[in-house]
Amino acid sequence: MSVLVWAMVGIAFWHFAVLVPDKFTGGIIGAFLAALAGAMVTGYLLPQPGIPTTNPPGFAEGLWPIPGAIAGLVALYAHGARRAAAYIPLDTEMGLDADGRGGSPGRKSS
Repeated sequence: MSVLVWAMVGIAFWHFAVLVPDKFTGGIIGAFLAALAGAMVTGYLLPQPGIPTTNPPGFAEGLWPIPGAIAGLVALYAHGARRAAAYIPLDTEMGLDADGRGGSPGRKSS
């Protein structure tokens, strides 16, 4: 039951991804997977590694996945923003004009 709680917390924090520009690596699906994986990892590792045996899970079981979900989203957003900043469009790299024609120095474009 605790694993279900961790997953639901990760999914809940994933919903906040719509409030920021879409720079996540992998888009919204990448953000979903990052939030879910981060929540599962910290839910498993905190406060001590393992799946709790208490049933029903306590309130703390819903708090431990929060840092992992946030960390997963922040890490994926930072990675995506860094990739977007380093992106060079193909037409600029090839020396093409805005209209797509070759812009060699000796040739006049009309």
